[in-house]
Amino acid sequence: MTKMGFLRAGLLGLGASLALNFVAPIAKANAAEPSVGIVNLDSSSLTANAVAVAVHDALKKIGSDVLIQDSKGDAAQANTICTQYVTRKVQAIAVMILDAPQMAQCLAYAKAGSIPVFFIGPTYKPGMAGSIDTIVATPINEAFMKYAEKIKDLNIFELTFHPGAPCLVREQNIDALIKKSGIAMNVEKHEIVIPGQVTNALAATQAWLNAHPADQHQNLAIWACFSDPAFGALSAIRQASRKGIGIYTWDFTKQVVEPIESGEMAATLAYDAPGIGQQMIKMIKDELAGGQPHGEEANAFVITGENIKSFMKDHPEALP
Repeated sequence: MTKMGFLRAGLLGLGASLALNFVAPIAKANAAEPSVGIVNLDSSSLTANAVAVAVHDALKKIGSDVLIQDSKGDAAQANTICTQYVTRKVQAIAVMILDAPQMAQCLAYAKAGSIPVFFIGPTYKPGMAGSIDTIVATPINEAFMKYAEKIKDLNIFELTFHPGAPCLVREQNIDALIKKSGIAMNVEKHEIVIPGQVTNALAATQAWLNAHPADQHQNLAIWACFSDPAFGALSAIRQASRKGIGIYTWDFTKQVVEPIESGEMAATLAYDAPGIGQQMIKMIKDELAGGQPHGEEANAFVITGENIKSFMKDHPEALP
């Protein structure tokens, strides 16, 4: 099997707030390295959390003092965490998945404190100190379309998440491709809730399957904008003992290996989490040294049943 080369990449947003209390300035672990506060999306979101942890570990390894807090998928809470980091006088802040408009309070407060804010997930926008784009819509969506074009009267269940920038762009891209194809397809959508994304997707998929019973012999497929709802959908399919429903998604975890190998999931995307950690370190250091704000694309691999064994052999570090 030919080894897959790197593709330009893509990952997966969000109301409550916390009281902001004064906290002492952060004490740097190594005066030569920047102190950084990481705003994690949600620790239960496997891939986003794995990337956040990879960035944390990479910074700790070089001697930085690093803080990491979980926003539980809530933009208001993410902004509160960010302002706490500003109060503690970190030298840089990294935000997972949420986009600049959702983090307006964070950006304004950090700007007043002369602290750069970096993003992992969305594409670069003015106001960001830098971003690592983890959207990668095209590879998975093109694979889905090749499958869909072979199936007559396909019913598609899209599991979406509009607050997350990667999810929104991926959804816009697949809908545009479906429209452009001119092929008759029936698309139904469900907006995922975080936290609880797996069980939320499971319940939604159960209802969708009930609306498309097996005895009607309809052609079904599921498109999930990140892997957590894909797992919920897979659980619903298994509980209903349904077969032949292709699942296309993003993210590569231990949980996805068996379904990809068995064909229950058709395709997913693996992110180079350690590589993203190194990208973020360089981006932070370059900006603090006077570099210009900019965006970069993360690296990722498309994984299917045909290449998963060779991929894991060549990249054992890929599983978070």
